Amino acid sequence: MKRMIAVVSITLLFLGRSLVFAQGSGIAYSWEAGNIAFAYPDAWSSPNETESADRIRVTILDTLHEGTALHIDRLAVPDMRVFDLMAAALTDAGVSIGAPTNSLLASIPALEVHARSPESAVVGIGRGTTLPDGSALLIWGAAPREHGNALLLAFDQVANSLVLGAWQMPLLPDGSRYTRIGAETLQLDTPALGSLTFDVDTQLWAYAGRGGETISLYALDINRSEALNLRMRLAAPEGTVIAENDNHNGAAFYGLFSIYDAGLYDVTLPMDGVYTIEVSSVFGEGVYSIAVRRVDTFTLLDGEASRVSGSISDVFANQTWRFQGSAGRIYTFTMFAQSGSTLDPALRLYDPSGRIVAQNDDARDPALGLNAQIVQVELPQDGLYRLEATRYAGEGEGDYEIIILETAR
Repeated sequence: MKRMIAVVSITLLFLGRSLVFAQGSGIAYSWEAGNIAFAYPDAWSSPNETESADRIRVTILDTLHEGTALHIDRLAVPDMRVFDLMAAALTDAGVSIGAPTNSLLASIPALEVHARSPESAVVGIGRGTTLPDGSALLIWGAAPREHGNALLLAFDQVANSLVLGAWQMPLLPDGSRYTRIGAETLQLDTPALGSLTFDVDTQLWAYAGRGGETISLYALDINRSEALNLRMRLAAPEGTVIAENDNHNGAAFYGLFSIYDAGLYDVTLPMDGVYTIEVSSVFGEGVYSIAVRRVDTFTLLDGEASRVSGSISDVFANQTWRFQGSAGRIYTFTMFAQSGSTLDPALRLYDPSGRIVAQNDDARDPALGLNAQIVQVELPQDGLYRLEATRYAGEGEGDYEIIILETAR
């Protein structure tokens, strides 16, 4: 997820020389697996996340200077001291470390080391600390000597921007925080993060929509603090507000964490163009997540089961499916949480006029457990129906499948 920042000037001492560089705009990144957020240079590659038996890692490559890379490691159960962990990592990269110096990482006391290969063809740098939960956090990198300054610039930007908590905002060079993670123009099914404060209580986002397209928008306090009350407005390209929400309605059947979250459900866009989404704080401050999801359509099959599948997660709190139905047809709808999912599924069916026909959280059949089932529901009229898949009371996430069977005619 990306966000550019203004150019700043930084003075560095590397390989015995004092240099002044203009540092380009940076990209804010939320690493959920490592539970940290940081910023990296926009000329570098997007972080690549990997996992091994003893650690998880993010790797960022310098796309302008071959052989230059940075790594961030998180070790839940470190088997060595931080200094020895850095020594092992940099030794594997072909360099030997010098004496450590005191530093900070995520505002926690840390050790920093510089390194080089015996023939000084490769240089390296590392910084590491032990977190309050006992895990180890390391940032380190290596580069050919001629690209050492590029490595140090990137290292300082990443290390000094890093904060604990994937749902926080990284630090800017002046010590303030980013205001968003992700592009200002929202893409379907791609969440972004925004930040509201008492001083700046409104943010604008954009979405390039098509006339006749039906979408849902979600904005929620990603930290679940219930101290941030969000309001969301959607304005058409010519400026008219076509939908707005303060406290989401629908209670447990809309899958959001709190009534203070905001949701705009199944909004049909009136024209082509760029729509403006305004997110503001009714009260409180904090980080929120925002996302847009399109309402999908499927066709009921004659004589066999119809199946649709999707996923529910923090910001994608529900998913709407549309189908063409005929009056008098009787169907059973069953929503199953897939293996590995923590969902407590919930289903709601609307008729073409928008009236709720039926809804269910836990099926009556004990064999279905927490899965949801709407049994033997007769469609009251011809037209376009909406079937909403969600989770009960905003808890759990994962993949699901809905099976629709015609049980009578």
